[in-house]
Formats: sequence, C-alpha cells, structure tokens
Amino acid sequence: VSCNPETLADDLAQLSHTHAVASVAVFDQFPYTHHCEAGVFLTKKPGVDLTKVPPPRARETKRSDRYEKVHARRDAQKARKQEKKRAKRERAAAARAAGADDDGGEGNAAEEGAGAEE
Repeated sequence: VSCNPETLADDLAQLSHTHAVASVAVFDQFPYTHHCEAGVFLTKKPGVDLTKVPPPRARETKRSDRYEKVHARRDAQKARKQEKKRAKRERAAAARAAGADDDGGEGNAAEEGAGAEE
C-alpha cells in the first residue's frame, strides 16, 4: 500500500526482479480530496536466482511535486503573515512616535507661550 505513486513506482521497479504484480487497486480513503492510496498485490516469482538480483539502491530523498506545491504555498502564507505582523509593528511604532511628537510639540508651545507672557 502506498500513498505516493512516485515511490510506489520505484519500489515496484526494485521488486519486479523477484516478484510479479498480481493485481492493483486504488482506494479513495479521503473523499473530496485529490489524495488516493494505491495497493499492489505481489506474488513471488518461482525459481529466481537471488545472486543475479541487483542490490537495492538507496532511495533518493526527493519530494513529490504535490509536496513541493503544498509547502511552497504554506511558506508563502507564512511569509505574508510575518510581513503583515512586521508592518503592523512598524505602524504602531510610527503612531507612538507621532503621538510623542504631538505631545512634545504642544508642551513646548505652551512653555514658549508662558515664557512670552512673563
């Protein structure tokens, strides 16, 4: 049973030296999504000389296109969210700075006016 058709193809290529595919079935265990499971029933080939079977090759750590798309979308969403938070912090800091300038400016004007009266 496999949920990734690319790795299933790799596995079947390796197992085809010693096994034959008897039947294949696809299971839609997650309705309303594009995700499906694949099941393959294998039978052992009779009289296979295991000394002639190539050694298993190391599986490359590759990711499926679907995986890359999902994670690219998730990373983009995360970046947008962080950008919004950064912009919000900058606006808040600017508002605080503007408020401090306004308070300071009014206080200075009042002091200047008081000094002029004396």
